[in-house]
Amino acid sequence: MKKIISVISSLLIAGTLAFGFSACGSNGTDSGDTFQENFYYTAVCENGRTVSYTLRSIGSVSDAEIAIPSEYRGKPVTAIGESAFFNSKYITGVTIPDTVETIGKYAFNGCERLTRAELGNGVKTIEDGAFSYCVSLEKISIPSSVRVIGSDVFNECTSLKEAVMEEGVQRMGRSVFTGCYMLEEVIFPDSIMGVGEDADGDYSMTATFMNCTGLKHVKLPEKLEFIPQWFFAGCQSLETVEIGKSVKSVGYSAFYDISSMKNLVLPASLVSCEGYSFHRLYGLEKVFFEGTAEQWAAIEIRRTDSGTQPLRASAKSALDDMFGSNVTVYFYSKNKPTGQGNFWHYLQGAPAIW
Repeated sequence: MKKIISVISSLLIAGTLAFGFSACGSNGTDSGDTFQENFYYTAVCENGRTVSYTLRSIGSVSDAEIAIPSEYRGKPVTAIGESAFFNSKYITGVTIPDTVETIGKYAFNGCERLTRAELGNGVKTIEDGAFSYCVSLEKISIPSSVRVIGSDVFNECTSLKEAVMEEGVQRMGRSVFTGCYMLEEVIFPDSIMGVGEDADGDYSMTATFMNCTGLKHVKLPEKLEFIPQWFFAGCQSLETVEIGKSVKSVGYSAFYDISSMKNLVLPASLVSCEGYSFHRLYGLEKVFFEGTAEQWAAIEIRRTDSGTQPLRASAKSALDDMFGSNVTVYFYSKNKPTGQGNFWHYLQGAPAIW
């Protein structure tokens, strides 16, 4: 009898270990947390069985350098949960394994001593605010596995100097780099199809680089069709922006309060601009339009009162409103024109006036 009880007890213990201290329901996340010495986990269940774990929060770990485990109790760790390391004051570095597919909302928000974050090659989604207010973070590299970067992910990372995104990212939310004062250059991969849209499909107050006062150069993706509101507002050091040839529209105050930009190249695909799309560009001298004067004349300016009017090269008032009275607009001509007018061409990859 004692032997039978002993066997039953052993089986119960084994079952408890296998299923993470609490029984899985049907599909989804198990309601009970499990505990390991360093971290808390939650089981992810399918058909009543534990298939993976989400790291929920810190347990007893107090190391400055954190390595997220790739597995727990023989199952992969596939996610870092919402606010898992929120406001941690001692973490200086984190390594995320290839098994992790999702970095949850505010996972590392407010980790003010975090200087290094190494993302594994399995990460697919970085949710809203995951690294916001990590004021000591200096560099971030987004692997090719990532498809979605949420809103405010690196908001107010005031020490961030370098952000590298590999081909693969498709969508970015709003205000991703707002307030990253030390950031100087960002090259978007051409895989990106949309920037600035939140989870509800709202593009308002996008402000992707708003107040990135050290930003000097940005290359936008070729597939991007819309530059949203306040995109570069307050980027006072911005000198060059490489705009893709698919951009059709520029949002309200997208280029606002920029003093270092002298030249701007606009694609022939541009058909409309919202009010003040190009406003308070104090240093701007030349606009190089890749289309013809006729195409330029057809571009609509969408006012804040929802009205529209064409932007005509001969209409000085329109130029004063959009670019200022000291700006000259040049139209693209591959070959040297025989007639009069303001024309330009590419010379060794850079705009040159005929």
